[in-house]
Amino acid sequence: RFEALSALSAGVKEVRAVIENSRKALLHGEQTVLFIDEVHRFSKTQQDALLSAVEHRVVLLVAATTENPSFSVVAPLLSRSLILQLRPLTAEDTRAVVQRAIDDPRGLGRAVAVAPEAVDLLVQLAAGDARRALTALEVAAEAAQAAGELVSVQTIERSVDKAAVRYDRDGDQHY
Repeated sequence: RFEALSALSAGVKEVRAVIENSRKALLHGEQTVLFIDEVHRFSKTQQDALLSAVEHRVVLLVAATTENPSFSVVAPLLSRSLILQLRPLTAEDTRAVVQRAIDDPRGLGRAVAVAPEAVDLLVQLAAGDARRALTALEVAAEAAQAAGELVSVQTIERSVDKAAVRYDRDGDQHY
């Protein structure tokens, strides 16, 4: 069984409901994997509501955060967790993701041409973040299609909001 919650919209009530359903499923031999996105947005009380279920293996918790978990996740929950730190993609990996999005029918499907220099700029702007690269590609492709042109360096520079580029003063925006 898989359950997913977003800490942006879920509260203690939703967490308790998932835990209760997980207890019932466990009686029938079903383990529940509970994924919580943006777990750092949960308050201490909301995080504490997970403790007993995690400790007694009622749920297998998988949580994602963009913050340093040492500062944003309560210590008792941290002590029961295995922390996996995701590193930024290499330029080569980012380029492969962008190229796949350009070629694949589930992406652009080659509906718009993309200059090689534009791919280089997307890789550079992404700084190892595939989501950032794909968002910039999507915005630039829409602008290029509307203007009836190919995605060029100039198209990207005009269409990508510079403010959307995340500046990581503390160097810990990768958890």
